[in-house]
Amino acid sequence: MKKTYKYELHLHTSEGSKCSHMLAKEAVDFYISKGYSGMFVTDHFTGSTTVPQGTPWRERIDMFFGGFRAAEEYAHGKEFKVFRGLEYSYKGNDFLFYGLSIDWLKENEFISWQLPKILDEVRAAGAFVIHAHPFAEAPWIETVRLLPHKVDAVEVLNGKTPDEFNARAKWYAQSYGLPETAGSDAHGTDLKRLTGIALTRKAETADDIISAIRSRNAQIIYG
Repeated sequence: MKKTYKYELHLHTSEGSKCSHMLAKEAVDFYISKGYSGMFVTDHFTGSTTVPQGTPWRERIDMFFGGFRAAEEYAHGKEFKVFRGLEYSYKGNDFLFYGLSIDWLKENEFISWQLPKILDEVRAAGAFVIHAHPFAEAPWIETVRLLPHKVDAVEVLNGKTPDEFNARAKWYAQSYGLPETAGSDAHGTDLKRLTGIALTRKAETADDIISAIRSRNAQIIYG
């Protein structure tokens, strides 16, 4: 059997997300113990962020990536990669952004924009956008919003989302020919379902993972 390399695409640390009860170093140790080769840290940029409300924008960007930096530093010297991302929420609809530069973030206070413009602009700036758990339901979710021409992939398996909603996400991705991804949406090590993607080649950079997703060479881990 050909060796595969597993990666978590959706994870929150307590350094960056108020709703998480898992320190960055605990996440690294946990995923190493489960045989993973790396993870994206996608802390909440809006809503449940640990960045104090009213923090000036440029300072906010510096503070926001504390969980990622802690995980990256702790993983240094280990056979484990940590990649930078964020989860952006618009009235309860969530999107994972990978690949946005710190410089672009500091120069663009995008949370004042409407959602279609946000997605257009971050993708134009080089971001890869995944629509996370698009059919999730919760009191804080105003409505389901589907934007198939403004995202790059759909999270068809979310570890915290019921199977019926994940099935709808898969239908959505297949209806529009969008690449499929999966993530545990980890807020701790007490996961309902540990998932992610598996690659046949080890990823050294975030672009390696993005390329694998785009080319449909990322296998979903069903957990």
